[in-house]
Amino acid sequence: MTQDRETKIQHFADRPPLAYADYGDPEGTPVLAFHGTPGSRFKFRSADAPAREMGLRILALDRRGYGRSPLHNARPGLADWADDVRAFADAIGVARFSVTGISGGGPHAAACAALLGNRVRALALVSPVGPFDNPAVRDAIGPFHRMCFLHLPGAAGLSWPLWQAMRLGLHLLPDATLRLAFLRGPTADQTILATGEIQAQLAQTFREGLRQGVAGPIGDIRQFGGPWDFSLAAIAARSQVWLGSKDGNVPVAAARDLAERIPGCTLRLIPDAGHLWICENFIEVLRWISAHTAPKAQPSAFSS
Repeated sequence: MTQDRETKIQHFADRPPLAYADYGDPEGTPVLAFHGTPGSRFKFRSADAPAREMGLRILALDRRGYGRSPLHNARPGLADWADDVRAFADAIGVARFSVTGISGGGPHAAACAALLGNRVRALALVSPVGPFDNPAVRDAIGPFHRMCFLHLPGAAGLSWPLWQAMRLGLHLLPDATLRLAFLRGPTADQTILATGEIQAQLAQTFREGLRQGVAGPIGDIRQFGGPWDFSLAAIAARSQVWLGSKDGNVPVAAARDLAERIPGCTLRLIPDAGHLWICENFIEVLRWISAHTAPKAQPSAFSS
């Protein structure tokens, strides 16, 4: 895999460019992959080899405000991202594709599935953030998530120093910063984070994501906590949600509610797993996508 495959820039006449990595089979069935909050296109680097074996092309985009993708406007909505994805797919000549979103990339993937119609073949949501307009969900979440998703969205001045501290910490003390970020995670997350290769990959992914500042995550939190500008009921693509039963980084109640509001969506609840389950098990998601697009022979093992 060459460096130019990991940092491609797609330019447009009517909007700022989008950066992306091109992993897997260059001639394979396209899958557009969206990182979490924070994150970058590098999140999907370890999917390169297994995706190639499955005949999948992973187009991992830096979302707006992250990595090398500038913001399109000061207060973008989730629907704006779907429009960016439409323009991106048109520009690279991809008519139909699947979408996957991890954590904070989940709402963005769902927006694409809802607003781009039959262009989206399958929707794979991993530990996704869900909407908070359901009173039962708001009542079910704890004080940490209540602060993050219900109070901070209206107080950007409070969240800015928190994200800036993380940005600085990732450069000065990356290991300690990551441990702090996942302090609320279960034993399973701590075990995964202790793996040197995974820890280094997460640090690089987050650093790249925050290279231009913290407008990306601040915008995400504002979008997630406010009204979503699309209807989950409009999603027609085959959909599945993967969720660790002990995920401490996204509210489990909101993710469950998200799955229930997408027509025909199935929920895969992973016992005792946390937010970092995906770092070692993304092959399961790839297999599911492959089975609903263009199944081929699959590798026997995978570690992300």
